[in-house]
Amino acid sequence: MKKRKKIIGIAYSEDTGLVTSSRRAGFTLVEILVVIGIIVIAISLVLPPATKIFTTASNAQARQLFSAMLGAARGKAIENQSYALVHCQIGVDESCWLAVMVHNQETNKFELAEGYLPQQVPGNIAFGEISSKFVNGGNYISDALDSDDELRDFTTFNIIFTPSGALAPSDYTPQIDTDTKIFGGNGATAKQKIWDVPAGLNEPTVKAVTIFPYKSLVAAGNRANWLEENGQFLCINPYTGRLISTK
Repeated sequence: MKKRKKIIGIAYSEDTGLVTSSRRAGFTLVEILVVIGIIVIAISLVLPPATKIFTTASNAQARQLFSAMLGAARGKAIENQSYALVHCQIGVDESCWLAVMVHNQETNKFELAEGYLPQQVPGNIAFGEISSKFVNGGNYISDALDSDDELRDFTTFNIIFTPSGALAPSDYTPQIDTDTKIFGGNGATAKQKIWDVPAGLNEPTVKAVTIFPYKSLVAAGNRANWLEENGQFLCINPYTGRLISTK
């Protein structure tokens, strides 16, 4: 049998008269590691801007949802010639939820508006109330946001509309029907129970809110300072119910 001769990177077979290349196929381990390293660096450069984009998108969606709920509550108030409100609260799943509720004159309590299911705020975005309890002038009060219970009060509030469609006076305090399934009443399952019932559920109306990433605030060491840097004041027009950004 004749041998194959290899000359300068090619192989010649005297049996077949064919010339074939002897170049290796694929990558070496070092080359693969270099490529992986380049990909990791590229991702690390792109990821922070991408995360910011996603957060900004969730923020915009949350504001649109909040505006839609305000419009729905105001419309119900005018339509029924009675009070209506938007209830906001962090749910048992640690997500922010919004609901349109209308006043039942027979029970003198607010109940979930027919045809309006509670809506989960997209992403990790939540809303907090702007009131003298949590804000002094333009600054958040540190002592009012230290504990998780105080944070729960901060994110549980009502925005109430009068029969004329204007925001209710600041001292108007609604009574909410907490016997419904969303609050755990009427034998609600864990899935039907969206909210626990906090002590401050029947609190006065608020006329401005702040928007922020909820889990980031929970993990912040100084929540007041964190909100100063990352929160955003959103006022509500007292006559039209429209959401107004201050930034």
